[in-house]
Amino acid sequence: MDAKIWAVVIFVWLVVVMCGVGSVFSQGTRFDRRQRLFWILLMIGLPVLGLLVYLPFSIKREGFTLMRQTRTEKKDARIEDTKKRMLKE
Repeated sequence: MDAKIWAVVIFVWLVVVMCGVGSVFSQGTRFDRRQRLFWILLMIGLPVLGLLVYLPFSIKREGFTLMRQTRTEKKDARIEDTKKRMLKE
């Protein structure tokens, strides 16, 4: 592998690590200052392990409530539609 390929690989890897660090900062109040520093140092010091260990913590649970609510609304709409069809018969 020549120098250009290594440069691209290193650049992509730096972008991935920086996205992980940015994700830690985007968590807001979920992590206190010491926890945030721990995750950043882990991702920079041991990038592969740090990113893999951080992955479950990076998921924002607020998004799951919206998906669950949308799924429930669709289910309720199907039930209402079925009731209407049954009443017509």
